[in-house]
Amino acid sequence: MTEISGAYLLEIAKQLSFIAALLGGLSGALMGALLFSRSDSPAVKWALFSAATATCAFIVSVVALTMLIVGLNPSAPESLVTQAGLLQARSIGTFGFFLGLYGTLFTIGACGWVRSRRMGVATTILAGAACIATTRCLI
Repeated sequence: MTEISGAYLLEIAKQLSFIAALLGGLSGALMGALLFSRSDSPAVKWALFSAATATCAFIVSVVALTMLIVGLNPSAPESLVTQAGLLQARSIGTFGFFLGLYGTLFTIGACGWVRSRRMGVATTILAGAACIATTRCLI
């Protein structure tokens, strides 16, 4: 397996943390809009649940990636930084990021069903295509 340098991992953590913060705001806004929906349909419940899941996952991701950024900083005291701590922050941050990303895409797919069947089909196709494209980029 290829060893990843600390500087490279630091840059990745910075970028993922920034993207997670932005997408967390989007998920939170979607959740807020869904909270005011007067519908009790299953689509609203699923969309609200997935938006809440995505928002929480992004919050966890931002915190974990921030801790990774702090730990990878060249000025960080060596006595406070451990390999296990860095691995834990990296794992939790990455998992939270992808849970939030796919949760947001699920929310987008479910939101159309709140409006109509036709819009539900359209948003589900778009969200599914985005999931496939995102996954394909990562492989």
